[in-house]
Amino acid sequence: MLANNNLNGSARPFPAESGDMSAIDAILRCAAYLSHSRTKNILELPRDIGHDGFVQQCGTQLLQLRDRVPVFGTLSPGQVPLLTNGLDHLKLFEKFIRDNTPRDSFQRIPRNLTVLNLSMCDQGDAKVVMDALIDFRRHNPDARISIVVSKLGPTAYLGTLEYQLYVERLEENNIHVDMFTGVEGPTRQVVHAKAIVIDERTFFSTGAIVDTKPIDKADFSIELPCTASKAFQAYMQDVVLGGASDEQRAKLAARLDILGVLINDPIASLTYISRAQHTLLRGARHDLLVSVSELVDTKITKLLIRRAANGVTVTIQVREIDNVSSKILTQAMRRYGKRISVEDVSCWELRPHYNAIIADFHLAYLGTSYFWPTQRNMIHQGRSLENGVLLEGG
Repeated sequence: MLANNNLNGSARPFPAESGDMSAIDAILRCAAYLSHSRTKNILELPRDIGHDGFVQQCGTQLLQLRDRVPVFGTLSPGQVPLLTNGLDHLKLFEKFIRDNTPRDSFQRIPRNLTVLNLSMCDQGDAKVVMDALIDFRRHNPDARISIVVSKLGPTAYLGTLEYQLYVERLEENNIHVDMFTGVEGPTRQVVHAKAIVIDERTFFSTGAIVDTKPIDKADFSIELPCTASKAFQAYMQDVVLGGASDEQRAKLAARLDILGVLINDPIASLTYISRAQHTLLRGARHDLLVSVSELVDTKITKLLIRRAANGVTVTIQVREIDNVSSKILTQAMRRYGKRISVEDVSCWELRPHYNAIIADFHLAYLGTSYFWPTQRNMIHQGRSLENGVLLEGG
């Protein structure tokens, strides 16, 4: 457990004493493997990626339960995240669906299969996932199959003849599409979480279900243990597919939180992921690895610099960074030397598409949410559904 924004226990180097690779070991080794490319100078990273529309604050209704300090648990031991390239993570999706296609005699009828993702289409490499869904339908004619997405493929794909055939294919196979987009404008809500839930089994990932070309990305995937999976299935049914109240959303999210499964819920303005990220950032005593898609929040950047000033060794792996953060990090590297380093992962091949924070080689966040200030404040495009897990080393 994490309590009072503090990480208890000593740092544990890998590998685990048992000889088995722990979840933390897996992330660290994968990050080391991906960093074989020579990184660029921090000043060469992309800039000016902010937008004036990100400054409008949305009103929220405070909930008594939501405002309590969260009690963070970690995922039960034994689950190790898998690193894949773009094509292979789609094959993992396909395998998860096909492995769970046969119906056991004791399973309830009808069965449930829900795909939760930013985007899903049947183009190129992604076709294997769509084919698996259709085979699932053939074997389970009474199953409820839903796709909860913000879009059905890339923008250029929408409106094409191929897209129309794709929509018809979904309708023919009675696959319900729930466009998780909320209202238009500054309060627009989207889904950035990525998961497949089949009955009481749950598979998390950081990868979208789209063609992997032209950019081959590195993603992490992990299957949730039994108890956590059942809790997430309840969250999916009551919150994502149902019309749960904000209070009920908070209760279900808090239950997941205790089990090491984290949610940012835009509807009820629940920021469990953001709180867990801050807990790891502030609680690390010796070493801090931050590997994120984008770092465009100067408050987070300054926090990382303060951790280096306090003697923590900080390693930042990032694809995009804002101009102010770039400048102050450059100054910090001159001042604190090896205690803080920045690697530009945009030149890596494969390019990391996951977001991870590892504290003292022992506790880690792994998931979809990164450091947009809009994620922390729950405004504009930051109003997105996110998912992740807290992991503990061996």
